[in-house]
Amino acid sequence: MTHQAYEKIGGVEQALANYADMVYADLREGERETAQRVFIQLVQPGEGTEDTRRLATSEEVGGENWDLVTRLADKRFGGDEPG
Repeated sequence: MTHQAYEKIGGVEQALANYADMVYADLREGERETAQRVFIQLVQPGEGTEDTRRLATSEEVGGENWDLVTRLADKRFGGDEPG
């Protein structure tokens, strides 16, 4: 990829956002709602500072949601599991 093409797609940040949107769009409607709830659990609200990520256990996420979480994690880390 040329530097010009890289700049045209918005650099790494935009490329990651586009990929996240694509993965999210591949989810079924119910999975999208579940993913939104899980994502909220993964944010530590900042008090006078920026919000930060936090780790959540499978118990916090809920066993019924764990399959979706692992599928999304596989997509995040470059897994090629079909969607």
